Amino acid sequence: METVTGFGDSAVTPPLALVILIWLARASGRRAAFAWLAALLLCGGLTAMLKIYFGACAGLESEFHSPSGHARTSTLVYGGFALVGGIASQPRMRIAIGALGRARTSSTTR
Repeated sequence: METVTGFGDSAVTPPLALVILIWLARASGRRAAFAWLAALLLCGGLTAMLKIYFGACAGLESEFHSPSGHARTSTLVYGGFALVGGIASQPRMRIAIGALGRARTSSTTR
């Protein structure tokens, strides 16, 4: 299980996010690359705000302690790979990529 967890490590996902950014800039233009960068910044900013909020409200009884930046980045990056891979694929391959992405999401929420 540690091998799978390593794919969400902060040493792995930012370089992959950069690869997606460069690929989008070359293949689809600045607009797609800007949208990807905006998604990365928005997710990072929201996670930081939630961490601050939950840190300030530490005395509250809650099942939520701190949002995971690793989970956020993994979901965004690997979801981005699935989206980019699906766009450039045949319909049958799109279905397979979607099913794998859904299976990955389902396994992380249990």
